[in-house]
Amino acid sequence: MTNIGTIVVGYSVTIFSVGFYAAWIVRRGVLIGKEIGIGSQTSPTDETD
Repeated sequence: MTNIGTIVVGYSVTIFSVGFYAAWIVRRGVLIGKEIGIGSQTSPTDETD
């Protein structure tokens, strides 16, 4: 019979790693999106209206 604790720990580590990687990708996407958005859509002077 397999050890339940090992499975639970391995599953938790996998979920945490995937979640952390996904969060990093989202943060990078937001930062890059802001740079592209500021460059193409609006100029910094237009924000202070």
